[in-house]
Amino acid sequence: MGLQDTIRIKTMELLDETGEVTLTSSWKEIKKLVKDDPRYSKFSSSDRKCEREFKEYIKDKLVPAKADFRELLQETKLINHKSLKLVQENEQHIHEIEEILKKDRRYLVLDYMPEERTKLIVTYLEDLDKAEGGHRPTPSELLQNPPGQP
Repeated sequence: MGLQDTIRIKTMELLDETGEVTLTSSWKEIKKLVKDDPRYSKFSSSDRKCEREFKEYIKDKLVPAKADFRELLQETKLINHKSLKLVQENEQHIHEIEEILKKDRRYLVLDYMPEERTKLIVTYLEDLDKAEGGHRPTPSELLQNPPGQP
């Protein structure tokens, strides 16, 4: 591991320790919080490079947030192999599903991207619909056959 890798890890730790960093945080607001920390000044004198690393950090946090959301969908008993047809017949059904989901932080953490979150729900419903006999795919099955891939 080189010096740049070490510095990058320390910067990621700094961002992790900054309790105010969320998926919707901007570099401008977080920079104000971390600019006086010695780890920040060691990372780079280039603000553009720091902002790029910050965006990568946020992107790295989004992947597990989406995976956690998919797990929530799998745990939700209202959602089954018939759900897609119900949504197609009555758009209100998706709102009923969202009403139940919004009680969970895994749903709320994606509040800043409601369209994407709804797409994730619909994709999951399509996956269930495709599954034979309404079998709910297990997490390991989903890892072997990610949605959207043949």
